[in-house]
Amino acid sequence: MFEKKFLMPLLCLVVVLSLSATATRGANILFVSSMSADSMPGEDALKAFMEGLGHTVTYIDDDEDEATTEAAAAAADLVFISESVGSGAIKNEITEIETPMIVAEPWAWDEMGLTEGSGGDDAAVTTDVEIVDPGHYLAAGLSGTVAVLTDILEGCNLGKGITGPEATVIATATLADGVTYAVIFVYEKGAALPVAPADGSAQVAADIRIGFGFHENCGPVLSDNYYVLLGAAIDYALGLTAPPEPEPTPPEPEPAPPEPEPAPPVPAEPVVLERTIVDETDDAEEDIGGSAGFVMDLTSSDLEFCYDNDTADPLDLQLAGTRFVDIAIPKGSIITSASVQFQADDVDDPEHVGDAYVIIEGELSPNPGTFLEDASNISLRPRTTALVPWGPAHWTVEGDKYSTPDITSIIQEIVDQPDWASGNALVLIYSQDTVIPSTGVVEAEAGPGDDAALLRIEYVAP
Repeated sequence: MFEKKFLMPLLCLVVVLSLSATATRGANILFVSSMSADSMPGEDALKAFMEGLGHTVTYIDDDEDEATTEAAAAAADLVFISESVGSGAIKNEITEIETPMIVAEPWAWDEMGLTEGSGGDDAAVTTDVEIVDPGHYLAAGLSGTVAVLTDILEGCNLGKGITGPEATVIATATLADGVTYAVIFVYEKGAALPVAPADGSAQVAADIRIGFGFHENCGPVLSDNYYVLLGAAIDYALGLTAPPEPEPTPPEPEPAPPEPEPAPPVPAEPVVLERTIVDETDDAEEDIGGSAGFVMDLTSSDLEFCYDNDTADPLDLQLAGTRFVDIAIPKGSIITSASVQFQADDVDDPEHVGDAYVIIEGELSPNPGTFLEDASNISLRPRTTALVPWGPAHWTVEGDKYSTPDITSIIQEIVDQPDWASGNALVLIYSQDTVIPSTGVVEAEAGPGDDAALLRIEYVAP
């Protein structure tokens, strides 16, 4: 069962990797195995993978005598030490051999000087490893969090590498003990090892040493990424890392003369839209300071900002609102400028001596209705986030026209609403600036009529 589940997708992957080979293959790989019956289905699958890459793979039993193992390792181009081996059977035999090695048995890492601590492995708690050096050849072009297992399987352990400063760590994983370990790493030939090998040899890597810590029980759940990484490890250990030779290509024909650069688009001219008050109930005042409480006035002949008379009397505080209809601005338009123009009504009364400080906001509704007699009909309307301070406002000539500051941000927020449509209405709300108190009142003519408030907007249609 293990062999069938393992070999079919593996053979497909071998074909892909063979087609993308980066150099001439055909090396001799010595495969050190326990040769136990339980291990052989997985060992045969790995051997088939290596042979599919074009290499000759020869098994050797980890129980073979030291002289025979050393001679075989010295004659090979690469030694692959399977996770199935007993670390005690291999630790004193070939550490000092100057042949590249991939050590898949984490329990041999400490004995071969590759890791601090006791080496070994622990249960995988995730299907992923973290590629920490994506630019290295051993990363095989992978980066970030990479799935190397297709599922969590009991007995599928990963290596607990604690490498020395001269190792290059390629991939890490956090295991069941909550610690993050190096799972794939490499020491280049001559690199200092973190601990002395158990066989008494020098504390340097005799040749390339790659730690590749995956337990043999992981076989049924190894992903394609695992084999891509293993293929890269084999290539790297064998020095097969050169880019492919480019195939000769016929000379390219003379390029056609370049097309002339298209003329830059002519910026759209802004459209000007002007709207005034068309109904008596489209401008209004709301008493927000009096004892009567939020009473509406829809018939006043003037709009006073923002006190009915006396700025020193909080009972005179009020809101004002203006509503403009048929705002024919298509959705998606860019507002380039906007303001409201008022005509001064009365400038001679005592309350007109000082300056008014006003906050202008919009009603955040896609098509607000006219003002009603209902209490709080201005103050309860939702407001735009955008607001514009207006002040000091001081009007000196009755009948003259006076404009607000630019209110582009308010109008843009209104027409950007999801349900906005060309031809809808909009409302502007005027309130006392709470930061700078008014010392006077400005008084405008109410509408409708030629002297009513005039909204002027410039916009660029989409």
